[in-house]
Amino acid sequence: MLLVCGDHVDLAMDIIVDDLEKAPELLTLEQAGLADEQPPKTCAHCDALAQYAVS
Repeated sequence: MLLVCGDHVDLAMDIIVDDLEKAPELLTLEQAGLADEQPPKTCAHCDALAQYAVS
């Protein structure tokens, strides 16, 4: 699962397709049950706060 900001959703989806060879699942952190994590999660590709979980 990759946690990413809005700017890096497309990149994360491409990585999941390339690595796992399956259709990616896109969830908000709230939908994934990760919204209340402390400390707040940052994007896997930059220092912005993550908004989405891609798996």
